[in-house]
Amino acid sequence: MPIIVFFISDSDCVKRDAKCSLFSHIIPVISVVVSVLIGITVLWSSALDFLVFGLIAFVGLINIIVVIWNIVQGVKLIVAE
Repeated sequence: MPIIVFFISDSDCVKRDAKCSLFSHIIPVISVVVSVLIGITVLWSSALDFLVFGLIAFVGLINIIVVIWNIVQGVKLIVAE
């Protein structure tokens, strides 16, 4: 959705907000894909199980931070209107 708004809108402010929103949607997707790929390759070696659990925790933390960031930005937008 943010990419559609980015290309349709003529306002610079809206384009800037859509670009930030697009990045905040892409970050969790990329982190999950990378962690799954690393997890699959590391699972072949049982000696590195702690790495997989640490990676899952790190990705979860990143995703929680992004969700909180999106909520804060949404509330700011609603309050500003």
